[in-house]
Amino acid sequence: MPTPTKRDLTSIARSGVWPAGIVLVLALGLAAGVSDVRPVDLVKLVAYVAVFLTLPGSVLWRLAGGAGRPLFEMLVLGTIVGLAAELPVYLIGRAIGFPWLVAALPAGAIAYLAATRGRDVRLTLRGPDREADDGDASHGGWWTWALGALLGLVAVVTARSVWAAEPVTRLRAPYVDEPFHLALAGELKHHVPADFPWVDGVPLFYHWLTYVHVASASTVTGIEPIVLLRVGSIALFVSLTVLGAAAAVNRLTQRPWLGVLAAGVLALSGAPDAFGWTTAVAPLAWPVYAVDIAFQSPTHAFASALVIPLVVLLFEALRDDRLSWRSWLPLAGLMIAVSGAKSSTLPPIVAGLFLALVVQLVLRTGRWRVPLALFGTSAAVFLIAQRVFYGGNSRSMEFAPLDTAEQMARVLGWTDVDEVVPGSVTAIVAVTFVVALLLSVVGFVGLLPGGRWRRAEHQLLIGVMAAAIGAGFSFGHPGFAQVYFIRGAAPTMAITCAIGISAMLGDRLPRARAWGLLGAGVLGALLTALVAALTGDQGPSGGADVVSSVARAIVLPQVVAALLLGVAALVMALVAHRRGWSRGPVAALVVFTILGAGFVRAGGVVGQLGDWPEPRAADTMIANGGIVAARYIRDHSDPDDLVATNAHCLRGPEPNCDRRNFWMSAYTERHVLVEGWAYIPPEIVGLESTAINNSSFLPFWDDELLAINDRAFAQPSAESIAALQERGVRWMLVDRRYESRVGRLRELAELRFRSGDYVVFEIGG
Repeated sequence: MPTPTKRDLTSIARSGVWPAGIVLVLALGLAAGVSDVRPVDLVKLVAYVAVFLTLPGSVLWRLAGGAGRPLFEMLVLGTIVGLAAELPVYLIGRAIGFPWLVAALPAGAIAYLAATRGRDVRLTLRGPDREADDGDASHGGWWTWALGALLGLVAVVTARSVWAAEPVTRLRAPYVDEPFHLALAGELKHHVPADFPWVDGVPLFYHWLTYVHVASASTVTGIEPIVLLRVGSIALFVSLTVLGAAAAVNRLTQRPWLGVLAAGVLALSGAPDAFGWTTAVAPLAWPVYAVDIAFQSPTHAFASALVIPLVVLLFEALRDDRLSWRSWLPLAGLMIAVSGAKSSTLPPIVAGLFLALVVQLVLRTGRWRVPLALFGTSAAVFLIAQRVFYGGNSRSMEFAPLDTAEQMARVLGWTDVDEVVPGSVTAIVAVTFVVALLLSVVGFVGLLPGGRWRRAEHQLLIGVMAAAIGAGFSFGHPGFAQVYFIRGAAPTMAITCAIGISAMLGDRLPRARAWGLLGAGVLGALLTALVAALTGDQGPSGGADVVSSVARAIVLPQVVAALLLGVAALVMALVAHRRGWSRGPVAALVVFTILGAGFVRAGGVVGQLGDWPEPRAADTMIANGGIVAARYIRDHSDPDDLVATNAHCLRGPEPNCDRRNFWMSAYTERHVLVEGWAYIPPEIVGLESTAINNSSFLPFWDDELLAINDRAFAQPSAESIAALQERGVRWMLVDRRYESRVGRLRELAELRFRSGDYVVFEIGG
């Protein structure tokens, strides 16, 4: 392998890697200090990412068409591709009993580089030599520091909103669904094919590929899965999503400053916040990509990263009207990874490809073969994924056009929305939220004029956004899951925004115009903040005057903000036109004025950083001694051992309780005969798909099994213990808050461990 030359090293220094690298090192230190993660675990994770993901992923990305690209792009998009490549290799290895098969990825990459005598490395180091016409180097420059600063801000926001509240030393203070995610990661660490571990024998149908990465990283590094879920892996996904948006836009537009803009829109921009009363939980204040949502939903965070290289490859295949096996294979692989990472992410892409195919056929451009091949591939992947990952179940997602708006109204406090003119209320909320979403995709207007809408790659982007927003407001789900259609399209929206602006500006961006665009964005933000300050801090209320309350709190601020922004944009457009700006840059000036309104939220984010929360108090979900007892079973049992417990409720025994009790299977990393039983698709256990059966209050479907399980704790006898043994149970984890007779169990089973409210017995050992 050739030694890097002085030119190579200079290229590395200008590549944009080292400012981001400095920020990542500082972020790791912040993570260790705030989240209480051992530094050695962070070092292990960095090594795993570099060797098992970045190295093979960069080689694969190069083979997929990344030759000669900047090192920054190769490393970022290559790492994301490495995440996708990790999935099938680990699954095959785990299925044959050799999970370390994942080591074949870096071994194969090294062998390939050796066989090619390092030619690919040389191309990656040097990258393209030309510079963009607007004066920004295609790799390196001020934008690297801007992107590093943005990434640093995301790290600090993560530390404040997630790590400070839930450090890994406070395991009894989880987010309510965290044990669910942890249990699935533990299951895939030991079993492929996988089951729902909290009810033995029920096959796993879910978007579960995220947990494959956690299982692989934990197996190789020895890091606890909870550390990866609370800190390491999700922070990796968030960083890759923000950096990936910048890398994608840099590649597709050759304008790095637009990459910074796309990353900023993704990380900080939100709805045009002209309201003085909104908070982080109000729907109208949702950001395009929220850090806390990423940690609450690892599947969303994983899919958001994976979709970026997929969009890049789709865009380029449609733009060049060329699809070879070399590009089709990674496209198909990324589609499979995206479909299994989050069920709501691929459908808008399928719709976008369908739109491109139909329009190309209608226009008779002769460029329909590539859209047809891509649409056929995506549709086939979607249909197969529905069977393989989801068992053909809808998970209670149904066509319900008003459901999203009605649920938003309830979040805003309108508890009587069903009784008080629901039509007007839901219509106002729906329209308002759609307008708010358009902020994040406002750049798409640059794809319409001048015949640019006739290009298949632009039709793809427009179709993805339209389908995501349409699905978000057309479907309903008891857990509000339909909003993930919109959230999952956030990276595509940010990329589209930047591409649209690039199309408006043309080939060159003189310095005067750049300052004009920046000033327009600042003015838009200031005007929106002014409206929020003038319209008060009282949100809408329910009751008989709900319509007038909505008009004062929502409609009036938006109307005033729209008028002010419109007048400001018109004045600036007239001035720019008189100074000789062409129609494209004038339109970009208007867009930047509106775009700036969405960054009002960024000021609030920065302002909150000085107010760090105290760690959350222990939750009654896990009583004192529970995690220690569960880990005792994990450390003294075989992965195929079966555990029985008498705890089935989320927070202690009560009739008809919330059945989201998953923490025992999560921390034992073992199957439990019957723990909780929420989140299991009712169709696969013989129940109808009703609202109650898709909720966390799902009734258990096997009365005999539940009776056998509970009788062994409440009425222990030789017969009841034998009945458990016939089911394969070896361990009993007793929660003394529930009905149990520990004294009698000591006569029938071997007492192995006690801690707090929990007792561990072994039977038939």
